[in-house]
Amino acid sequence: MLDIGIVKGNNSDGETIFMLRCKYCYTVNDRIFYAGRLSYGQSDTVGKSDNLQQILKRYPAGQEINVYYNPEDPQTAIIEPGYSQSLGLQLLIEAVLFIVIMFFASKATH
Repeated sequence: MLDIGIVKGNNSDGETIFMLRCKYCYTVNDRIFYAGRLSYGQSDTVGKSDNLQQILKRYPAGQEINVYYNPEDPQTAIIEPGYSQSLGLQLLIEAVLFIVIMFFASKATH
């Protein structure tokens, strides 16, 4: 892990939010890559300061970390494999909306 920290900002409603920023490097076939993505979904990079502090403790700057990259596109990488819960919920909501839209679209054509 090259660098990691928490940045305080505001969302579009003016509410205070905290964002995790990280940067790490890894080597694939003697080529060095840089990335900053923690996981798929990225929802775990915005939130309460306490939750982000836990992530900071897991990945202190200077620590060697495991990086998971796409073998077909090595510049795409994460350090926490799997999908976040919020991404799963988002996909579920989108699937339900798609089914509802298709249902009403099929009714309109008959």
